[in-house]
Amino acid sequence: MLCCFLCLTKGVLRLKRFAEFFCAALLTALLASAACAAAGDVPVALTDEGGRPLGSGFYRAGALWVPYDSLKAIGMQVSDGPGGKGYVINVPDPALTFGEDVAMLAGGPFTLYFPELIVDKVSYFNITGLDSVTRIRAVDNGASVALYRAVDPPQPAHTARPALSGGKISLTWVNVTHDNPNIGAEQKIRGLDVLSPTWFNLMDGMGGMGNRASVAYVDEAHKKGYQVWALVSNGFSNANTTALFRNRSAMRIFMARIVAYSMLYGLDGINIDFEGFSSSDRDSFTNFMAALSPVMKAHKLVFSFDAHIPANTNTSRMHDRGNLAKYVDYVMLMAYDEHWRTCKIPGSVASLPWVERAVAKTIEEGVPPEKLMLGVPFYMRRWEETTEGGKQLVKSMTLSMASSDAIIQSRGLSPAWLADIGQYYYTYADNGKTYKVWAEDGQSLAKKLALIDKYKLAGVAGWRRGQEKPEAWSVIASALGK
Repeated sequence: MLCCFLCLTKGVLRLKRFAEFFCAALLTALLASAACAAAGDVPVALTDEGGRPLGSGFYRAGALWVPYDSLKAIGMQVSDGPGGKGYVINVPDPALTFGEDVAMLAGGPFTLYFPELIVDKVSYFNITGLDSVTRIRAVDNGASVALYRAVDPPQPAHTARPALSGGKISLTWVNVTHDNPNIGAEQKIRGLDVLSPTWFNLMDGMGGMGNRASVAYVDEAHKKGYQVWALVSNGFSNANTTALFRNRSAMRIFMARIVAYSMLYGLDGINIDFEGFSSSDRDSFTNFMAALSPVMKAHKLVFSFDAHIPANTNTSRMHDRGNLAKYVDYVMLMAYDEHWRTCKIPGSVASLPWVERAVAKTIEEGVPPEKLMLGVPFYMRRWEETTEGGKQLVKSMTLSMASSDAIIQSRGLSPAWLADIGQYYYTYADNGKTYKVWAEDGQSLAKKLALIDKYKLAGVAGWRRGQEKPEAWSVIASALGK
């Protein structure tokens, strides 16, 4: 009624304009509240630089998400991503935005992919820290956020890169499939140096790269003293990996995108995780890493890759560990999945003798101990055995340390310590089925971490964040002298 009354009052035009803006801002704030779907989201009204309403957005985990339509309305040049998922932004002058070396790798204009977030059928884009490619600058004035169209793209600017504490390094991979964790709400973990979120992946054989990264995540990590070495995978696609290695221009543009994203998000390092490809591409992968190595050094990025353990399998043969070690700063030895999830025989994910043999053989292959980081599991498997038609059937499910403890406590079990494999073991029956668990906990982790001093290794890498109990970090900090 206030708005209607003011419309009839000619002598208070300035008050009318304020009331109209207030009503619009209130409406957009209400819309924003309705749009938010996750706990902790903070709704915000959006305007253009003239104060005109542009709908509503929200902050999630420190990042500002803006409706796709609002960005298009103020002139942002963005297109739908492959298959209508995500967004693609063209970089018309790579040298201006990212430097001459990226321009030379890309060979001309190229595109970058960005994820979308759909809430109540509305598509949102995370604009935080991406001014250099979006040409959109956001100014939060408290009551609303104003979106400005920038004429000249600024260079990417980020928080200062924290230094590693020295000595042994502790890294954990963070499995990101969609949303990034709200790291700003977490306590700093004593004993942890590096976060490696699973942000980037090969999307096709032409060097397309999926992206789930967040500037807000990196900035909060830096504030807590962590470095961020983002993981780049091949999507575990044999066909796409072979196609990439057979196409020099595709490989170069993939490398250009690695560097561009590293600059855009303020990364400290890159962790290459190429798995699931044919052993016939073994040399091609080594050549790819050899070509990427000087580019990483030029941009002062810590360069690492994830290695399978030495074994007489195609999986193991795809990695020429000794030669690959020449081109990287660190080799993460994935010393887990001794018994894979589809194994027909139950067993440990990482028994101590098996892990130690893997470490010793990797060093024998030519990986310097000072570059070798021991990959340890924060998980285990619960094996289910049943008998049908005289046949024993086995299947497994992954357990975190906490979920294993919950089983032990709820069933009143007393796990037995198996000194020969350095783990607790327990079994129980339920509804005609037998369950077996070789458990990972602080004690089993300590046994594995003792190998770091024994073999003079560079440190530890844990798969994956969230599957460990808090005590795991105390064990890691103690083992690494932090």
